Amino acid sequence: MKKTAVILCGGQGARLRPYTITIPKPLMPLGDRSILEVVVEKLKQHGFEKLIFAVNYRSDLIKAYFQKGENFGVEIEYVEEMEPLGTIGPLRNIKSLPDKFLVMNGDILTDMDFSYYFDQFDPKSEFALVPVFKKKYKIDFGVLQVSEQRCLTHFQEKPEIDLSVAMGIYFFSPKILDYVPKKGSFGFDQLMLLALKNNLKVSCPEYDGYWLDIGRHEDYAYAQDHFRDLIA
Repeated sequence: MKKTAVILCGGQGARLRPYTITIPKPLMPLGDRSILEVVVEKLKQHGFEKLIFAVNYRSDLIKAYFQKGENFGVEIEYVEEMEPLGTIGPLRNIKSLPDKFLVMNGDILTDMDFSYYFDQFDPKSEFALVPVFKKKYKIDFGVLQVSEQRCLTHFQEKPEIDLSVAMGIYFFSPKILDYVPKKGSFGFDQLMLLALKNNLKVSCPEYDGYWLDIGRHEDYAYAQDHFRDLIA
């Protein structure tokens, strides 16, 4: 079966308004291409032949732009969300999923070798493979630790903390659908909580390459300034 990726393109991109009032976020320009076109090109480079777009907001524009994928060297299908279904909910509307597949957001720039992680994922022994990215967050306040008696025990001025964050890139098998309700919105967060509750193995390899989620104005501005390096 063809190597398959499901690309989530249904969000309204509220944090990027007013840009996204007229066009969906995945079609926002990055140089002479759209963000989603860059994603498609990267997936094609790594051997993904079939792409399934989960669409909702301004889906007519995405369909008109990509059609069936002939101009991009891939096969493209569409799954229409009649209402927002979250990150995982759209998967239940896909008629035939292969033994393993990639799911990713349609607004991510990365130099990840998707094929490497696809090959690493073993659906017989793993519920999911979820690459994580180490991100530093600076706390803009002095942080106090206090005892049960409310006395100061430790102090740090504006500390930085390292967190392993989900990248919006997931490797699944169809068995996850056993945990997805038949109706309503269902997100990645809910799926992970169910995996923990049921002691299901989720592998989380750390990725130390380039990754940018274009979800905020400052991220989009950065991508515009550096897009030639990012999409090389």
